[in-house]
Amino acid sequence: MSDFFKFLIRFSRGWRRKIGLSLLLMSCVFMGGWLRSIFVADSISWTSSSNACELFMSAEQNLTWQTTYDIEGLLPTMVPVWHSCALDFTIVDDAADQPVWRWRFLGFEAGEFTTQMTGDSSHGSFCSIPYWSVTVPFTLASVWLLLSKPCKSNRMKITERAANDFA
Repeated sequence: MSDFFKFLIRFSRGWRRKIGLSLLLMSCVFMGGWLRSIFVADSISWTSSSNACELFMSAEQNLTWQTTYDIEGLLPTMVPVWHSCALDFTIVDDAADQPVWRWRFLGFEAGEFTTQMTGDSSHGSFCSIPYWSVTVPFTLASVWLLLSKPCKSNRMKITERAANDFA
């Protein structure tokens, strides 16, 4: 195992390789989240102010940020809560539960949940980005940084310049 670490340290000399390895590692993390989001919904939620609740979710191959505002009253203060559940594909989507879309393009989505949909006095807005839009650029950038050859430096050494000055 120590031979692998010695190889890794020797391989990661230079800023391009360090950044390339970091991007490759982040790409692998996002790929793992992408694969997990196919079958499992993970979310973390917290209260950001007296009438707003924030939710960050990974589900159905998307990363979603949602803000819900309580129009009538005050929300109880909530510390960050992690929730995870398996996605159930046997439930048919109801047409009445669809959000009001502001825009949708190539998996990028933004929309709102109205008070009729939530059944209470809350109003929510959300924005979703697909996992591929993060994973693919990170992977391509890491491949370019790791496999491309660095440019040669055109700077002369101090001893070479001193020899040329006397000639």
